[in-house]
Amino acid sequence: MLSIGRFADATGLTVKALRHYDEIGLLVPARVDPDNGYRYYDAAQVEDAVTIRRLRALELPLDRSERSSRPTETCSAIGSPRTVTASRRRCATSTAC
Repeated sequence: MLSIGRFADATGLTVKALRHYDEIGLLVPARVDPDNGYRYYDAAQVEDAVTIRRLRALELPLDRSERSSRPTETCSAIGSPRTVTASRRRCATSTAC
């Protein structure tokens, strides 16, 4: 189990972002200590957290109603980051978008 700080370091997300993602149900900690409320994440959650960071870097919204149960599924559904970036470039240079 990784504390929220160590998980943030491992994933490139901020502690504030991780707390927010917990509140909206996007990335829920594996365990929350009932005595002090500290959040702990499992190493298996790193992939999802990194995917969330990449989606946010592409400025994709994280609206709960528009995402699947796992961020990696969302990423697969929209295509690779390269595909999305290429699509954005085409739109930026085209009047058709």
